Amino acid sequence: MAEEISDDLVCLEGSPKQVGQTFGGVNRSAIRRDVREFYKLLREKERISKRKMLSAGKYYLELVSRYGPHWIVEAEAIAAAAGVDVEEYLVYRGAKYRGINRPECFTYYSAPRHNAGGRTLLHKNRDQTERPQSAYVAGLKSRGKSIYRFLACGDADTIDLSMALNEKGLAIVPDQGYKEPNPRYRGMLAGLARIVIERCADVEEAIGLLRKLHEDRVVAGGQWGVHWMLADRTGAGARVYQYTDSFVEKTSRSGFLVMRDKDARGRLVMKALRENRGGITAGLMNQLSRRRPIFNPGWNVSAYTAVIPAKRPDLFSYAWFAVNNVRKTLYVPLYMGVTATPKILFDGTLYRLSGSQKFGADLFRKSKGLGVNLERLEQEMDADRADMEIAAGVALRRQSEQAARKVLTEGCLRFAKRAERLLKLLGGKG
Repeated sequence: MAEEISDDLVCLEGSPKQVGQTFGGVNRSAIRRDVREFYKLLREKERISKRKMLSAGKYYLELVSRYGPHWIVEAEAIAAAAGVDVEEYLVYRGAKYRGINRPECFTYYSAPRHNAGGRTLLHKNRDQTERPQSAYVAGLKSRGKSIYRFLACGDADTIDLSMALNEKGLAIVPDQGYKEPNPRYRGMLAGLARIVIERCADVEEAIGLLRKLHEDRVVAGGQWGVHWMLADRTGAGARVYQYTDSFVEKTSRSGFLVMRDKDARGRLVMKALRENRGGITAGLMNQLSRRRPIFNPGWNVSAYTAVIPAKRPDLFSYAWFAVNNVRKTLYVPLYMGVTATPKILFDGTLYRLSGSQKFGADLFRKSKGLGVNLERLEQEMDADRADMEIAAGVALRRQSEQAARKVLTEGCLRFAKRAERLLKLLGGKG
């Protein structure tokens, strides 16, 4: 059942209503602030009244009813728990990215044959208007529907995914594309990744669904196209450039993909991946995320590296999450197999500590003056994570799946707490 099960853990498992109640209750302050600010800025900067916005959002609500009806029940529970109007909240979810996103997110993929440990890797740096960021595992159960469990990161005010990985071993990220030659302003943008991650088991299924949504003219990106990158447990990877009148898919024989080939970020990533072929790690992907020009100091708000094994992705797939600017925070691992999410990763605590530590985006450089080598500490955390995964595998073989999940849950909580202690030591205030 979805609930705040302790002072340290939050469980987002159960019916849409149960998950919504927990999500809205724990992240109440972020939801209230972000919804209020959205309608205030509409009125003051764009001269758009709330009434006009709600009227314009009716088609989006029709699409939600068609493609994600359980989201409505979930949103009703979130709104009630957070103390906001449900219609205002739903329309906010559909319109929150109107014209404010920037085409600077960056994503890259490496096939298993190039990676240490033989697992699929997919990374995204998210550049966006700053809002509290939240990472979590969610498992919704709705009668008559098959909804895949997923782990994800996004704004703390909605269960709309900026980066995600599901129990079948499918990872997906949306990035904003280039200027749209034929803008479409009515349809769905927020929520598209969630439709895919809840329904699709692999890259082939996901691209088929994205193409169907394109053909049905569901997607509306306003002035910008939508770029997608996907990867799965088989090692498949693909990139899609989607615009109102085009849908272009790309795969790679080399086993490497970057979201934009012909810019400095793409060249830097491809050079690094080729030079490390055979030994690429999630740690390397995370290190690249902090390098200019991949790192965008004015807009970066979060990042993840998804790590997808071929076997038992429902237990042993995981992602390293940075829930703030990647130079202001530590990456923390979260496994699909946990029974609950560390609360400090979910409720904005790590986000706030990262944003308030005294060194800002100079965290890694200046912390060395205190005798704290954060890069080495992240490497040590990865070594401990590998030991934890081995212990979970032993528990699975010798005891039960429940025992393995317990090892993963307790381990991920320890890692989140370790990051919390370090950020507090460095002056962060939650």
